[in-house]
Amino acid sequence: MNKTLILALLLLATGPVQALDILLTNDDGYQEPGINIMFDVLTAAGHNVVMVAPKTEQSGRGMAWNTQLFGFVEIGSAGPNKWFVDGTPVDCVQAGIDIFFGTAGNGKKPDVIVSGANFGQNAGLLVPQSGTVGAAQKGLLRGIPSIAVSVERASEAATVGAMDDAARFTAQIIDKISQRPYRRPFFCPWVPNYYLCRVPEQKLNLPPGVGLNINYPALDAADTAGAVYTQISSWTPIDFTIFATDPSNPALGGFAAFELDQRPPTEREKHEDAYLLDQGYVTVTALDPDLNVGPAEDYLIQKALGDLAP
Repeated sequence: MNKTLILALLLLATGPVQALDILLTNDDGYQEPGINIMFDVLTAAGHNVVMVAPKTEQSGRGMAWNTQLFGFVEIGSAGPNKWFVDGTPVDCVQAGIDIFFGTAGNGKKPDVIVSGANFGQNAGLLVPQSGTVGAAQKGLLRGIPSIAVSVERASEAATVGAMDDAARFTAQIIDKISQRPYRRPFFCPWVPNYYLCRVPEQKLNLPPGVGLNINYPALDAADTAGAVYTQISSWTPIDFTIFATDPSNPALGGFAAFELDQRPPTEREKHEDAYLLDQGYVTVTALDPDLNVGPAEDYLIQKALGDLAP
């Protein structure tokens, strides 16, 4: 059974809700409405939330880090249980885990990391470059269940207006997947190297090393088309590129801008996150930082490479 199918089944679980220790971050910056609304909603839901977010906007930074080895990193208070770090989303995750939950938290780890809500979607081809998703990916690589949350880019009023509903939806998802904590399968003593047996038990009922990527349309909850679990698409209705100031003379430089003229989606892509979000659906996809390919692809690559020599 693959990880995607396991995740889809686990999202159907029911049971009692429990309070969690949550590390909250983003890439828009600690003063932005998305993260502060998320902080309020998750706190009101009974969770212990510690916000550690960038001092300045860090959109599009992916999993980059800003810190230099042995260099000073500015950390400041932004209010009760709220902190900023002069760094990237990944820097904030590292500081959150190792300082605010580590040193200051007596060595414990957060039960879950939430990154967002971001101003602008992170679906389809936008996923790899996203600082919002990068923070969640880093959390997963540190062995902590992580969720990235983004709200579709529209007018400022529409996007910010949907952030309350996006935060409430996230709280509902957290409640749903915390109803049955992950416990290692009964057969692990006999097959300890099986991937489900190699990771610590956790309070969220997700496959080990797999998180969630949530994208919410810039709509009121009642106006959405619904909510679906789907796949990350290879299509996007919007992308970023560099346009030449003067196409006849590249030495004059260029400028970064949105590229709106994208190819139409295939029939398969119409059932994946970017297109469904564009149609008004809330989308939930699995998030897996494992960059390895499967056994079949491994075999084909080894066969193509043949014997290797330096």
